[in-house]
Amino acid sequence: MARRKLTKLEQIGIVVMVGVVGLFFYLKLIYDPTMKRYAAIQKKWVRLSHEVERLEDEEVAVRGIKGLKKRLGEMEGELRKAETSLVKDVDTADSLMIDVLKLAEENNLKIASYESLDTTRVKEMIKSFFYQRRYYDVLLKGQYGNLVVFLTKIRSLPQIVTVEKIDIRHESKDESAPLNMALLFSI
Repeated sequence: MARRKLTKLEQIGIVVMVGVVGLFFYLKLIYDPTMKRYAAIQKKWVRLSHEVERLEDEEVAVRGIKGLKKRLGEMEGELRKAETSLVKDVDTADSLMIDVLKLAEENNLKIASYESLDTTRVKEMIKSFFYQRRYYDVLLKGQYGNLVVFLTKIRSLPQIVTVEKIDIRHESKDESAPLNMALLFSI
């Protein structure tokens, strides 16, 4: 049988077909998995960069919180200095009474009223006077347990604060209602 010679067009067609099939297998077997790995790495990189940005934001927030705590401490110190400068004009008995009132508020006792009593009025309440003291009448509202904690903490004050009289009244039939407590302090 005689061999037939391929025409130029057929030769070009075979070369193009071999090139297309080779390109197909290259894209399918080599290039496509590489691109998939590249895409997966790129997704991981984007996720990681977002995580880094979020952590940087959290770090800035933590530094901000630390700065705010530091400023809060400084402001509390300034507040204490301002309180002491305001109380300098008041004698030590009044400043100690201010500490007593702060203790009451810290122990969830509401201060309904507070007044400094003159000595003539106190003489009627207390029979004997050994030395000069200042007297304060304080009306508190709160729970009995809070009163006990408050009276315990008064012992830790720098000077002796004496509770001369305590009058506790329960004005409501509801047992969970706050008590009215009238206290007479001497400093």
